[in-house]
Amino acid sequence: MGQVDHTARLPVSLSRIGLLACLVLILCRGTANGAGSGKTEPASGTGGLPTMLVDSEGETAAEEPPKAPTPPPACAQQALGIVIGIALLLLVVVGLQAKGLRRKLAAANRHLREHEARFSQVIANAHAPMVMIGPKGEVLRVNPCYLETFGYTKEETPGIEQWIERALPDDEARRNAAARWKESISPSLGVGQEVDLQIWKVVCKDGAQRDVNLRYVALGNGGLLTLTDVTEHRRAREERHQLQAQIAVSKRMEELGQMTGAVAHDLNNVLSGVVNFPELLLMTPDLSDELRSGLETIEESGRKAAVMVGDLLVITKGGGAAREVMALNAMTEEVLRSPDWDSVKRQHPDLKQNTELAPDLLNVVVARGQVRSVLLNLFAAGAEAAALRKASAPEITIRTANRYVDQPIKGRETIPIGEYAVLSVTDSGPELSADDLARLFDALYAKKTLGRGTRGLGLKLVWMVVKDHYGYVNATSAPTGTTVDLFFPTTRETAEPEQARLALADCRGNGEKVLVVDDEGTQREVACTMLAKLGYRAQAVSSGEAAVDYVSAQSVDLLLLDMVMPGLNGRETYEKVLTVRPGQRAVLASGFGESEEVRKTQSLGAGGFLKKPYSLLDLGSAIKTELQKAIPANG
Repeated sequence: MGQVDHTARLPVSLSRIGLLACLVLILCRGTANGAGSGKTEPASGTGGLPTMLVDSEGETAAEEPPKAPTPPPACAQQALGIVIGIALLLLVVVGLQAKGLRRKLAAANRHLREHEARFSQVIANAHAPMVMIGPKGEVLRVNPCYLETFGYTKEETPGIEQWIERALPDDEARRNAAARWKESISPSLGVGQEVDLQIWKVVCKDGAQRDVNLRYVALGNGGLLTLTDVTEHRRAREERHQLQAQIAVSKRMEELGQMTGAVAHDLNNVLSGVVNFPELLLMTPDLSDELRSGLETIEESGRKAAVMVGDLLVITKGGGAAREVMALNAMTEEVLRSPDWDSVKRQHPDLKQNTELAPDLLNVVVARGQVRSVLLNLFAAGAEAAALRKASAPEITIRTANRYVDQPIKGRETIPIGEYAVLSVTDSGPELSADDLARLFDALYAKKTLGRGTRGLGLKLVWMVVKDHYGYVNATSAPTGTTVDLFFPTTRETAEPEQARLALADCRGNGEKVLVVDDEGTQREVACTMLAKLGYRAQAVSSGEAAVDYVSAQSVDLLLLDMVMPGLNGRETYEKVLTVRPGQRAVLASGFGESEEVRKTQSLGAGGFLKKPYSLLDLGSAIKTELQKAIPANG
């Protein structure tokens, strides 16, 4: 029902008053004209004669006739006419103003209706949920976005109290929300005043939970409530904070890795004396049993320390090592023939070792040194686990097989569809509980609680290296023992044939001259002693610059070149040496693992790489192999 516009009658009433005023003015003017003519009529009943009066003495006297009323002056009549005219003029002016006011008011009403229509259209098309709230908290209108986001209709939540009851997840949240609403929203709010109700956790009609920021704008009789869904924004912010934290941790880990790598490099130089001098002394004939036993203990301890340092380098260097096509079976057999595995077997003399290697096993692309450490750690962990069962002799079985996974395997991790070369190690140790199995690759837990993987970084290294090679690890346990499976992605490429390993007797030299280039004095002394033991003439310098000067003055048959030195590093030294002695033979060595600098130097013509501390056999084999190569024609 529309409002009554009383101003519409105002001009009509004023017009009527103006007409009435005109009539009164005309009458007044007529009366005034009659009085001013100067003519008088005789008094009624006397015929105009004077009236005779008798006094108390009997005398008679003539009575004066009554006087006619004095007409108003002409100026008074004119003033009255002016006043009435002015009043009439004012009434006409007021009538005209009221008519203009009526037109303006109609235009204002029309504009208000247009604005209301635009406002309703904006709310309806808004991309944020909006609710019109009445003065008593009743829900007057909800927009489509609100319905789409939360699912509640106006009928389902007729008021803010009902909305709080339905949309908030628990009693405590409802109490807090109701108190916040009552405290913040009041009729005293001025038009346009905003209230930020902060973020509420809202339950939608379908049960989904959303983080919603509520803002209320007072509009006089009620207000507009905007509910902005900030769920994704908060999730993105949390993910950004987590990513920033991960980046910070990654930077700290990178710094720690660099520091650990530097320490490991220095430790390898120190360990050269601990490992190599006992090895040389053990070659002395007629050693007493007591002395021989002590030297063997020193050598074995040094090798264990070297293994742990090597594991640290594997982890800190990660995927930086060069990768090549390798035969997993050949790597397995190499590890089982190594002195390191012999050391493990000496600790478990009753260990029974079974191998079942698939003859048609596909090749893999791996970093040779890293995967060799993985195999050695895994085999050693299996031996340690098998030894925990005291009722029977310890036993491990090492298997390899090709396996095509046609359905994802659910285990410790999901192994996707693909073709893999699988290496498995099964021990005869006690069965592991589900909790122990889940923590099997936690280095500290495996060592301290399970007694497995106590060598080096153990099973933690296995896990990290396999993952770095895009492989997968699975572990199962039964009353008969535990099996660890390593899944390596395969390749159809052909592996380079393995070079036959020389015996120590075949590694002896014939007096060839070898220049040792190393900034560490201990390492120079160890290398020269080993070379002399192998039958070579050894000289040593302490820097790359000194090496360039030396070969400029006299020739040498081979350089034993350290890769990490102050000043000129190994690659830079070899580049300068080649300008003086083209085709110069060289064997590279470093306390770090094989790096990009090593590969670049080898691409220039250098030979094999030795990781410190190296054994007498490793040194002799590398030098003999390099000396047997033909010198280039331009050398």
